[in-house]
Amino acid sequence: MLFRCVFLRVNGRKAVYREDVSKGSQGMMESENPEQVVRAWIDAVNAGNVDEAGTFVTEDVAIVGPRGTTSGREAVADWIGHTGIQLEPVSVRADGSRVTVDAEGTWRTGEGGRTPPATIAMAFEVEDGRIASIERL
Repeated sequence: MLFRCVFLRVNGRKAVYREDVSKGSQGMMESENPEQVVRAWIDAVNAGNVDEAGTFVTEDVAIVGPRGTTSGREAVADWIGHTGIQLEPVSVRADGSRVTVDAEGTWRTGEGGRTPPATIAMAFEVEDGRIASIERL
C-alpha cells in the first residue's frame, strides 16, 4: 500500500491524517480523538479545501440544519462550496463520540462579501475517526 500522510497540529496537539493513495480511498485521522477530528474538519472548511474536509466525514454523513436534512459526502462538499462558511470556534466540548462546538460563523453573500458574524452551535458525532453526523443546534 502507498500512503500519503499529513501531519497536523490541532489545538496544540499532534494529529495525523493518512490516505491510502494506492486504492484511492479517503483518508482518516489516525488519532480517533473526536475533538481532533472535528477541529481538523473545521480547519479544512475554513481553508476552503472541500476535498480535505470530505476526508474527515463518512460517505453517508448526515447533515441536519435549519433548512432541512440531507446526507452524503457530496452534500457536505456542496454546502461548503456554496456557502463559503467560515467558523471561528468559541468553545469545543467533547463527551465521548459527541462534540459540540459554539462558533462565530460567517457566510459568503451574493454580492461577494461576508455576512456579519453569527453565533451558532453545532453537534458532531464521530465514529471510527470520521464525522458521521453534523447538526446545527
